[in-house]
Amino acid sequence: AEVESALIGHPGVVESAAVGVPDDLKGEVVWCYVVLHAGFEPNDGLRDELRSRVAGALGKPFAPSRVLFVAELPRTRSAKVLRRAVRARALGLDAGDLSGLENPGALEAIDLAK
Repeated sequence: AEVESALIGHPGVVESAAVGVPDDLKGEVVWCYVVLHAGFEPNDGLRDELRSRVAGALGKPFAPSRVLFVAELPRTRSAKVLRRAVRARALGLDAGDLSGLENPGALEAIDLAK
């Protein structure tokens, strides 16, 4: 939640989802999926700026190892971001029951963002 809050504090970020993924060296690292406001273009400069923002707010160990830009995040019908599905897709795993998913196309964006 703290990582997501740091990202959302950036004027170009509409919303974000931070998920932990296994890492051989660190045990687990953070990957962030970010939806941008209109007028902001996904690029390496913005990616570095967002990583630095998290590091500045929470400390260098919390800087995301990856920042990936997507058009939307998968949501339930009650508008909650389905982080377990984001993590599963990021890792290439079965996301489980997705019957409550409002926007299944968002999962394809997660696959493409890798």
